[in-house]
Amino acid sequence: MCFFLCQFGQIYAREDAGEKLAETRSMLEEWVRTEALISEEASQWKVEKSILEDIAEVAYRELSVLKKGLANVQDSMTQGEAAKDTLLERQQELKAIVRRIEIRLPVLEASILERLEWFPRPLRQKVALYEKRVPRLNTEKQKPNFLLRSQNLVVILREADEFNGRVTLDKPTMDIGDSGARVYNVLYFGLAVAYFVDETGKIAGVGIPAKGGWQWKRQDHIAQMVQKAVEIRNNERLAEFLNLPFEFKAKSPK
Repeated sequence: MCFFLCQFGQIYAREDAGEKLAETRSMLEEWVRTEALISEEASQWKVEKSILEDIAEVAYRELSVLKKGLANVQDSMTQGEAAKDTLLERQQELKAIVRRIEIRLPVLEASILERLEWFPRPLRQKVALYEKRVPRLNTEKQKPNFLLRSQNLVVILREADEFNGRVTLDKPTMDIGDSGARVYNVLYFGLAVAYFVDETGKIAGVGIPAKGGWQWKRQDHIAQMVQKAVEIRNNERLAEFLNLPFEFKAKSPK
């Protein structure tokens, strides 16, 4: 009986030890799997952490660029506002100048029209188109705008200034004295005086400004000098000093 109990006890002990060993093995395997999973998760976390850090760095750089861009835009806006204010002030100044000129325009136009009557024929022909565009006082209800009216005056004055600074040769047909109508070479020395000589080189004289057309006076004794002046003007003779008479008696407009 004692032997049987001892044997049974040994068998029970072996079974109990086997169960504990199996349990231990199972726990060990579970621990290994857990450690492997932890290790895998840790490795995966490191990768994801690195990716997140890279994304954060890129985002930080983009944010810095955006901040700089925003600062530049704000500076530009500030400068733009300052420039806008300056332009608005300049615009107001120009409007005031335009208003003053518009008030003076009728007087200037009347003055120009009066002086046009003293212009020599070639200059009068050159500005004829602009002369037609200058409105007459109390004759035109619908006048051109300020810009066109100003341009007409500027062109006429510019042409007159250029004409006054050079020697101009004209070849009109005129009837002077009792010589009958014939072609003359007329040299205008600016707007001050002119000299004429016919194709024969015998009939000559002087022209001076006058309202409604220049006045011409025969002085045949200067025909040879005027002919020389015409040839010099046409580059047909070397330049030389000529003693041409100068007489100015007509009154110019005030």
